[in-house]
Amino acid sequence: MSSRDDNETMILADDVERERLVLQPVGELDYFSARDLLDALKRHLAAYHTQIVLDLTSLSFCDSSGVSLASSIGSLAADRGIAFELRR
Repeated sequence: MSSRDDNETMILADDVERERLVLQPVGELDYFSARDLLDALKRHLAAYHTQIVLDLTSLSFCDSSGVSLASSIGSLAADRGIAFELRR
């Protein structure tokens, strides 16, 4: 599996009004994109977030790295007292 195609992007949506950070990967979630998404989460996670949502509805492929990513995000959220939701 290679890195993302040029037309497949990772979307980071920040819903400030609800204090929710929504991560929505698009296309393939593999070793390369999972690492990129976790790095993006760490850069964008703010003190005001009370919930992290990992929305997988736009994925066409997810390997074990994606599963590991969900676990890592859940652990990161728990360490900070932030609710974590996994969609689809």
